Amino acid sequence: MARGRLYAGLDVGTSRVKLVVYDEGFKAVSSYSLAAPLRLRPLEAEHDPWRLREAIATLLSKAEKLGVRAVGVSVYRGSVAAWLPGGEPATSVILWADYSKHSQAFRSLPLHTRLLARAPLLGRLFEPGSPLPLAVALSREAPAGARVWTVDALVAEWLSGKYVSEPVNAGTMGLLEPFRGRRLGVYRLVGVRGPQPGLALHDEPLARRGSMMVGPVIADQQASLIASGCMVDDCVKVDAGSGFFADIAARGIHAALKGLVPLVALKTRSTHMACLEAMAPGVGLALEAYLRDMGLWPPRLSWRECLDARPPPAMAYMPSPRSGAWHPPAILGAGLRGAACSVAAGAALALAHVAWLAASASGNWRARVFGGAARLSAVVDAAAAASGVAMEVYGGVEASSLGAALLAAYAAGDVTLWDVVRGLSGSSPSRVARGGRPSRSMMEAWAEVLGGRLEALPELSREFWDLVGSMS
Repeated sequence: MARGRLYAGLDVGTSRVKLVVYDEGFKAVSSYSLAAPLRLRPLEAEHDPWRLREAIATLLSKAEKLGVRAVGVSVYRGSVAAWLPGGEPATSVILWADYSKHSQAFRSLPLHTRLLARAPLLGRLFEPGSPLPLAVALSREAPAGARVWTVDALVAEWLSGKYVSEPVNAGTMGLLEPFRGRRLGVYRLVGVRGPQPGLALHDEPLARRGSMMVGPVIADQQASLIASGCMVDDCVKVDAGSGFFADIAARGIHAALKGLVPLVALKTRSTHMACLEAMAPGVGLALEAYLRDMGLWPPRLSWRECLDARPPPAMAYMPSPRSGAWHPPAILGAGLRGAACSVAAGAALALAHVAWLAASASGNWRARVFGGAARLSAVVDAAAAASGVAMEVYGGVEASSLGAALLAAYAAGDVTLWDVVRGLSGSSPSRVARGGRPSRSMMEAWAEVLGGRLEALPELSREFWDLVGSMS
């Protein structure tokens, strides 16, 4: 490989659009970030597509000026839009965190389709938080001839003029079966109107801008999984960003386990890999919003300041439109410090729960942790102690950008597929939160609370704060 080459990962995220530039050894040499055009209203979350397109174009121009050889693109998953051929938006981008529209879309499905949500494996496509029901609803309102799909296809059309979807999002829309990558046509059966996109594999560049190759495109959590090295090492990839995610390589697990969703992880012309994922949507967004309002962000929270009050753990996020939104009463009247402690405790339990689900399924009790919320060491330490998962924190590593950049270098023919999937294997974390003995009772009680059974909350609160007290 020639010396001096630069690669980049462009990460289109919920709250930020980031460009990270890497040298040929994939050490980050510079980074740039723009605020994503996020519009938040009660139970609603959207992106302004015109401003999103502008942010992407601005950062691509920056990469080109820096002499980047190839830039890969990672995009948030499960969000839907309608647009006209050529990429002109016809609607806002309805984000994965939008409770209201996902809920309305699921309830508008015919009864026989909603019943499919209870079917094993296939039912995952029709769950209330999935993009497929939302695409059905949006396609009924879109202009004639509009494309209706997840946002990866809109970004791809902006980049290249091609109407194509990357494999992870295509799987969530019923175009691919996740474990073996076989073609499906489920989305047609439920009434999504409009043309079907082509498939852009993870080793296929999309376009050129001067001498810079643009693409492939990949879903952000799967880009992060690739960068973590956990596709080949015995570990769980945890991302504590806008949402909390835990991913494991499927490795012979051919059935969806409770709390885990099967997804395509990597699909090239020669390779297909699957993964399983646990997620807690919107936790990071809620956590940061609360702590900013309380003047505690950047993170400055210590559990010692919470042990006198010991407020019940609370989390302002919606785990599923089916179970309804839970706005925690625990934080009302608690004061700023008590509210911060309550929300942070809920975040710690949410992080512990997704990690525990993935570790229990895979047998790997070690996680590599990325994301902005991982800076809250109190949350990570409590999550490790509750779940039993040792959490290796990689501070400052933009895993989604790194995974996208590795794929871009592979598509350019400069590295091997083994270089890509090894990711950070052999790298040292910035800190490690030791896992103790997992508390199954706490994890099961948290799942009950999320399901609306609040009678489990008092005992859960007592056990959590006892654990935190023993750590202090």
